[in-house]
Amino acid sequence: MTTIKRLTDLSSYKGVLPYDSELFGVYQPLIGWKSRRKIVRIGAGVQLEQGTLIGRLSQFFSNSEPININADCAVTWPGMHPAALIGTSVRADQSFVVQTVAAKLAKMGQPDTADAWRQVVNADTLGAGLGSALAHWNDFSISGCRQLA
Repeated sequence: MTTIKRLTDLSSYKGVLPYDSELFGVYQPLIGWKSRRKIVRIGAGVQLEQGTLIGRLSQFFSNSEPININADCAVTWPGMHPAALIGTSVRADQSFVVQTVAAKLAKMGQPDTADAWRQVVNADTLGAGLGSALAHWNDFSISGCRQLA
């Protein structure tokens, strides 16, 4: 096994940048050191994300007030207010439990208290969702086995 020599004379390293670790062949920056290249790269990513954020979020908001453009191309918006959240919708590929809860919400309406939410999401509702999942996968399994036979 080789022994590591201790360096006592460090004058030969005068002018060598402090983030070099050539002894082991590892090159890494000092903790907290920020290069201009990294800052520019992260800044570009943030600008790109901010540019697309409004477009991605706009599908979830709606404006109920008309926006008018007159003959001089001036824009007027008499009832100007922030757009309202459209609400959520259940995708077809979501779980059976989510679909069961969504169906119950559609019947009951939007709960406004904790007790109302407990009526929507309870053991019976979750059990019904799991039961429909079991029935679906059981039917899928049986039809698959019949096709193989």
